[in-house]
Amino acid sequence: LHQYVEFAKLMCQAGEMLQSHDQRNPSICLALTMRAVHWGFDPYALALESFQAKQGGPVGYQAKVFTAVLRKAGVKLRYRYEGEITKLDKPVKSSKGNEIAKRTATGNRKCIAYIEEDGEVLEYETPSLDEITIKNSPLWHNDPDQQLAYYAGRGWARRYRSDLMMGAYSEDEVREMRPMRDVTPRTGFQRLADEAREKPG
Repeated sequence: LHQYVEFAKLMCQAGEMLQSHDQRNPSICLALTMRAVHWGFDPYALALESFQAKQGGPVGYQAKVFTAVLRKAGVKLRYRYEGEITKLDKPVKSSKGNEIAKRTATGNRKCIAYIEEDGEVLEYETPSLDEITIKNSPLWHNDPDQQLAYYAGRGWARRYRSDLMMGAYSEDEVREMRPMRDVTPRTGFQRLADEAREKPG
């Protein structure tokens, strides 16, 4: 652990070799290093695939990381598709009004990720393209089959190999997270302490 800590201190000084949230942040670099060791990845490569929606928030990973973790563990997923995709000549815009893609991809297309293990088929089926509401990447409209495959791989990993993922978040999940509100009842010493802090100086 001491070696990881020292490495993280050095890693966080790598500037453009890292994402902005990793730069000069030894704590995040330590967390990335621990993940990289667990998954058998290069810490710098993993850092480039990481994402933080806002300062102080959790760090997520690009969807391709989930499938890479599975392959590293010897799990070779296969994919099949059901349903259709329709491309509309209608630009896609973000909630802020920025154009994401020139054309809109829509339809009931799904992706099923699966393997056969000990005579049993283990599969995960995505929602349809239209049912997936979080589509921040332009690839959802330019290359929807690839994005559905990433979604399916992530879902499969969560369902069948949670021991590998260990609670890792995807970029889409991190983008949509809301701050947690503390609803613990204030009782006893905690209530007295809070009331003392709230009193004017």
